[in-house]
Amino acid sequence: MHVFVGWDPAESAAADVATASLARRANVPLTIDLVRLDDMRESGMYTRPTVEPQLGQLWDVISNAPMSTEFAISRFFVPHLANADDDWALFVDSDIVALHDPLTIMHEADERFAIQCVQHPPMAQGGPVKKVNKPQTAYPRKNWSSVMLWNLRHPALQRLSLEYLNEAPGRDLHRFVWLEDDELGALSPRWNWLVSVQDRPEAAAIAHFTLGGPWLAGWAPKAHDDIWLEARDAR
Repeated sequence: MHVFVGWDPAESAAADVATASLARRANVPLTIDLVRLDDMRESGMYTRPTVEPQLGQLWDVISNAPMSTEFAISRFFVPHLANADDDWALFVDSDIVALHDPLTIMHEADERFAIQCVQHPPMAQGGPVKKVNKPQTAYPRKNWSSVMLWNLRHPALQRLSLEYLNEAPGRDLHRFVWLEDDELGALSPRWNWLVSVQDRPEAAAIAHFTLGGPWLAGWAPKAHDDIWLEARDAR
């Protein structure tokens, strides 16, 4: 399984910890790559126009909306970033810590679906701000795309052409409007525990620090910070 980790220069420390925790928990070596927007622009793959407005957030012109990270939209390019012989891929946000062997997610893999994710309920938003006073945007299927298991051989992914990915509003991508409901499968909650938003599920496998964590300047300590700090120190 090929693993992709979102990368943002403002949160590179988080991506380092996420990558190290995935590799450390895996029982066999993983192929792990970072999703870097600059590299995708340089290759000509990503052509969406962006500007940087106030509050330090990129603004996606096509969506007319802010991007909380550089990989807000580039995560959906996984089928174009994967190797030709990859059958499955896992995408994770940079602010995660693997608590269990990520390869065991394949026990839940189902070839009927193009993508599988933890289907968080609408109330799992976490308040109006995140990551040291950054505004949080509420939308249907919020946080579903932060951990995605991709079935790279599924024909529905052919809809994600580079033309579509570079023209579709980000809200349509995150809401998976390009998939039929029966093409989008579920993962058990343990694969995307929203730290400080939800109670910890039994046998949590991925801790997702969606509201932020100790890698951020000005972060006020919160419960479960020790999970991230221990993963950092274990690298």
